[in-house]
Amino acid sequence: MNIIEFIRDRARFYNCPVCGRSLKGCDVQVLSHEQERFHIQVTCAQCQVTFVVVLAIAGGAVEEIETVERAPEPVAAE
Repeated sequence: MNIIEFIRDRARFYNCPVCGRSLKGCDVQVLSHEQERFHIQVTCAQCQVTFVVVLAIAGGAVEEIETVERAPEPVAAE
């Protein structure tokens, strides 16, 4: 999972500062990244407002997020 996928996954827990609806499905772009600080551009999927978020991730969590592998998909028996 990369940082963009991580942010998109967590966005559903936050609401748009303009329309108040969930940010689930929002567009996320990294504007800049310095060490553990990200400047993220977020566009609400509902009202299309765009805003910038500064996200600071403590410790070595950035590397942990980017190295997490998804569990393998179960194979259907034939």
